This record gives sequence, structure tokens and C-alpha cells, in this order.
Amino acid sequence: MDVDICLKFSDNREVSLNVQDSLTGAQLVELVKSEAGGQKIILTCMGARLHPDKTLRELDVRSGYVFKVDLDSAHQITKIRQTAATIPKTAKFGRGYIIEQICRLAESQIATPLDLARFLLGESNKVYRVAGEAGKDEILNIFNLEEAAVPLRLKDDTSLHSIPDEILKNFKALEGAGYDRNNEQYCRLRAEFIMIPALVQARRSANVPLRSSTRRAPKRKRPTSITATIGDTDTEAPRQDLKMFQEYDLRAEVNHPVSGVPYVFSGRADWAAGHSGRGFSDSVLVCVEAKKRETFGNAELQLTAYLAICHHERKRANKSVPSVQGFSTDGQRYTFQLLTSDGTLHTSKTYDTVDEMDFEIVYNFIVHQVETAINLSPTSTPVKGSRTEKEEAVRTYAQDTYWEIFEPPPYCSDGEEEERPDLDLDTFALRERGMLK
Repeated sequence: MDVDICLKFSDNREVSLNVQDSLTGAQLVELVKSEAGGQKIILTCMGARLHPDKTLRELDVRSGYVFKVDLDSAHQITKIRQTAATIPKTAKFGRGYIIEQICRLAESQIATPLDLARFLLGESNKVYRVAGEAGKDEILNIFNLEEAAVPLRLKDDTSLHSIPDEILKNFKALEGAGYDRNNEQYCRLRAEFIMIPALVQARRSANVPLRSSTRRAPKRKRPTSITATIGDTDTEAPRQDLKMFQEYDLRAEVNHPVSGVPYVFSGRADWAAGHSGRGFSDSVLVCVEAKKRETFGNAELQLTAYLAICHHERKRANKSVPSVQGFSTDGQRYTFQLLTSDGTLHTSKTYDTVDEMDFEIVYNFIVHQVETAINLSPTSTPVKGSRTEKEEAVRTYAQDTYWEIFEPPPYCSDGEEEERPDLDLDTFALRERGMLK
């Protein structure tokens, strides 16, 4: 005879089940296990466990009876511990990663603590690295990068912007305010006194309004030359605004090029500039890392990891120009880095802003890095033609113009609509700027 029973699970889920009363207790348990994802369970009715060898008819089970289904947590815990004992020592989880999963458990994105344990076991074959923990050689090897032997530098005959008076005034006010210098917040504050005017200057040089606007650019006329006219803002294509974010989380998963072991690199850049919101490592074009004086030596290593993460994610997203750049600082000293599209890491010498000439170079380096990122902004009318045609447009522009700051990007007349080519960061930052000697 058929009987209709109700299964009530520990997560308050209820399932109706029609079964034959000739089933034994053990057979009913096996049937219910399929509803529990094959996990071992404990089945009770009115507080008592079913006898495994007796039939439901013998147990006088009738339609409408409610059976409570509990997962056999003791059995699962034993199994999880046995599996966890086999995890290699190289499988390390960062504290931030663990805390994030615990928060997911609290928000019910993960159902139970045992589900969390099983999730982490599934991730245990990965090696986790937080920016700053891995050495430079490890970063270069895993991300398949090379380090340039020649330092990154500005061309000797570069026309430089003068240091704004407001920076020096703010430095003087900061000194007089009595701030404790031996902390990272002081170093960040001092760095922002330089960064803010530099970002404003970069926007001016790139003909970008200082206040964001949603107004679309007017219809432009077909240019007679591929080289744009300096200061001709009417021919600018509408583009996404570059935003500077503080405390930007970065993450990339990459397989080791030799062993194939998956590595997860993560970190939080003190500043990151990109054209999208937070959580998009593939949109970041500039990273900045600040440290207090005593730990300034670690800042360059962390920045290298950030650049490697963004470069990898930009390549993975098939960005036309995966290059990314940035700088590390303690508020007084600055080191600049550029990771080119082909995976070559260029690093400058360390500049000390106590020296007036170094100070001027630091200010202009920041201007140029931000301006490069602005000119790599995605436009609303992407370039037509093949990747080769886009790269050729960039090469033509590089040959026909000179570098001072940045001229407005050129236009390609290869169809009904003239459109801006994808600008190659390597071309502008290395060839046109003469940043390599």
C-alpha cells in the first residue's frame, strides 16, 4: 500500500514523498539520501530512529507522518578531517580570504559550517599568495614576466611642468601641524598633496573636463590628416572618465607555467585608477602603494604584484593594451614601474623629493602616468578594422608627432565614422616619451 510521508530537513526544507509501506527502514534511508545529495543522514519519526530491518507497515507508518532528516555531522566531520590531513603544506589561505568566506556563511551564502569546510577543501589544491608575501622572482616566474635591465626614466630634454606652489604650501602646513611622521597615514597624506595637483594637470593636458560631464561630444568633421591638432577639443571622441579609487582590491588566478599548479594572488592597492568601478582588476591602469619609511623597501615588491595581477587580468579580458603602470612611495621617496604589453617590467631609480630636481621629476612622472591612462580610455565608438590596422594607426601617430605631454589622439578615416585608435601604452610610455635610455 502507498503512504504519503513528509520529510523535514534541518534547513527547514520540506519534501513530500509517496512510498510503498513494504519498504524497510534501511531502504527508506537510502531513498531519502538522494534528496540530501547522497550525504549520510539520520532519519527519525516522533523522536525515534527507524528500525533498519522492519517495514513501514510493521512500524505502523501511515500517510501524513513527518520524518525529520538530519545530516550525520559526526560522519561528515570525520571525513572532512581525514581529507584535510592530506592537504599539502603549500596550500595556504590568506586571512582575508578565510574571513570573507566566514562572512559569506554569516550572510547565508554558504548554508552550514560543514558546507564551508567542504568549499575550502575544494580550494585546497590552490596556492594562495598575498601581495608582499611572494618574492619578485616568484612573481616574475609565475606570471611569465621579464625584468628589464635598463631603468625607467624620463628623457633628458623633456619639457617639465613646474611644481605647483600649493604642494609646497601644503607640505609646510603639514610640518607645522605636528603630525606623527612614523605612520603610513602620514605618508599617504603627503603623497596625496602631490597626486591631486598632478591628476588635475593630467586632465588638463589630455583636454578632459575637470568636472565629469555626461554631455556627449559634438559631431566632429572628417580630419584632413591622421595627426590631431594640439588643443582641438572639438574633435575629442566621448570617452569614459578615469577614476582614482582608494583601497582597491585586486585578485588574479594563474596557473604556474611549468607545474600547472593554480596560484591565487590578491592584494589591496592604496590607490588604483581605472575606467570601471571596484572589483574589476582588468580595468585598472595605474596602481599606487604607500608605506611608512621603515617599510618602504616592501612597497616596490607589493606594487610589482599589483601590476602583475592587473596585467594578467587585462590579457585574460583580451584588452588591446594590457600594459599597466604605477609607483610606490613613503611620501618622500618615489619609485616608478611600467609593465609593458609583452610582459617586461621596467623600474626607475628611487627619487627623493628632498632634492628639488627629483621633486620635479616625481611630479611630472605622475602626470605622465595618469595622462597615459586617460588616453587609454575606452571610447563609445571603438576602432574599426583588425588589430593590425589599429596598431598601425598608433605607429603612424607615433612617427608623425613628438612627445611633450600628450597630444589629443588621432582619428582613423577607414569608414563612415572617424574613430580613435587604441593607444599603445608601450609606444607612448617608452618610444615617444624616451623613457628608456
